Formats: sequence, C-alpha cells, structure tokens
Amino acid sequence: MALMVAFLIGTAVLVLAPARVPAQSPVQTKESIDWLRFDYPPMYIVAGPHAGQGYMDKILELLIAKMPAYDHQVRVANLSRIMSELEQGNNVCIASLFVNEERQRLGHVSRGKTTLLPPVQLVFRAEDGERFTAFGNPASLDSILADESLMLGVSDRMSYGIEIDQTVAAHQHQPNVFLRNGSDVGLGLHEMLMKGRIDYTINYSWAANFTAGPEQAGLLDFLPFIEAGPYPSHHVICTKNPWGKRVLETVDALLADDDLTRQRKEFIEAWLPESERPAFRETFDRRFGLGR
Repeated sequence: MALMVAFLIGTAVLVLAPARVPAQSPVQTKESIDWLRFDYPPMYIVAGPHAGQGYMDKILELLIAKMPAYDHQVRVANLSRIMSELEQGNNVCIASLFVNEERQRLGHVSRGKTTLLPPVQLVFRAEDGERFTAFGNPASLDSILADESLMLGVSDRMSYGIEIDQTVAAHQHQPNVFLRNGSDVGLGLHEMLMKGRIDYTINYSWAANFTAGPEQAGLLDFLPFIEAGPYPSHHVICTKNPWGKRVLETVDALLADDDLTRQRKEFIEAWLPESERPAFRETFDRRFGLGR
C-alpha cells in the first residue's frame, strides 16, 4: 500500500511540475532603409505603362536584392521633400543624385558612382531653333541667360551639375529664370515649354523625348552647351549619421562589383538612342574600368 501511495504522489508531481522550455535567443530586428524616388522619367518612372521600368528603378531593384540584411521600403517624394528628409535626419537613401555642396552637407555620399550619362542639353521648341543656334554650338548657358527675352525653366532643388547650378544661381533673380517646385521633374516643365510659358529648359535629349511622347517629340530641338561638361556621374546619398555611413559601406562594395556594373550599364543603355550608344559604351567602360 505504501508503495502505491508513493507511486501516485510521484506521478502527480511529474504531471503538475511545469515543463522546462528551451531558452530562445532574442529576435534580431533588421535595420530598415527608406529609398526615396522622384518622378523623373526615364530615370524613375512612377506611373503609366512603363512604371517601374526606368533605369534607376532597375538599378535600385538590383541593390535591394543584394542587401538582404536590411528591410527596404521605396517611397516617392519630390526633390524638396527629399532634401527636407535628409535635413531632418530621417534614415533615408537616394540611389542616384548629382553631388553638390548642399547634398554633401546633408548626407553621406557613396565613393562609387551609380550612373554615368551623356551630358544634358538645352531643350526648346524646334520652331525657335534660330534663336538658340545664334549662340553657337556648343552654346554658352551664361550668355543665353544674359538675354532676358528668353525664359529658362528648371526644377527647384534639382542639381544639373556643379557648373550648371552655379551659372543658374548667378542669374536666378532675373525675371527670365523660373524655378519650378512640383511633384515631377520633367513633365511640368515640358508642358510649360509647349504652352510657351518658358522658352527652354535643361534635360537629357532622350529623357525629354520620352516625356514628350511620339506625338510631340518632333516638336523639340536640342543644343549642347559648354557648362554641361562631359558625361556627369551620380552617387548614392544617405542621411548623414552613423546609420547612413553603415549603409554606404555595403552599397560601395556592391558598386565596385564588375558584374553589377555591367548590369547597370545595360539598364541605362536600353533607354539611349542608337546614335548615342557607341560613345556611351566606350566612356562608361573606361570610367568604370570595365574590359581591363
């Protein structure tokens, strides 16, 4: 009998005793990156039948796929909002921007370049061609800006390259310089050009033709200008804090990879007219050290 009681008590203790749960390691939370895009076809295409097919859309997808250690969100913002987010210290990155003093002040800049593009040109209505070719080929933007009968329209907070930015800034208080602050970079200025509200703007010829579409592309003409310089490059810019510095260490390692660089070249080249592709390939390969 005593043995039976002892057995029953022992069984009860085993049943009532709490089960021992194996210790679990704490959940590791991924750091997050908010990538900011702006509406500037065919760099970023945020709407329409080609949405997401811009060359920077594709390059950004490539970078994200190679950075699994981070959670990634992609948002659309205009350039003023992008600069504001950097200034506020929010953890954001922009995958392709010209580098200027403001952007160096607000963000860490990648050592590597994300893109290399043919120079921008002056864009104007073809019917006004003689008014612009009178300034030579290539023209001087500074000389054209001195002619207050010709109205320039550019996107506010947009950098077109250091020398262009400096030239526009030197004339920006004149009545013939219009700084547009809108949700897009190209479309609004194109519409102003077609309506005669401005006489010219600054853009890549192939980007301007894409924005114009097949119905209006033939109504545009283009003129190289001295201040545009040779093949400008763009960089990744992230918030100027320790987080941004860590992100760019990963980004720079990716930008140095030759296979990824070749893919970036293909994404850009797909949008260029056939006439510009040979010079682009030669310049890109030389500047990025491909084909060594």
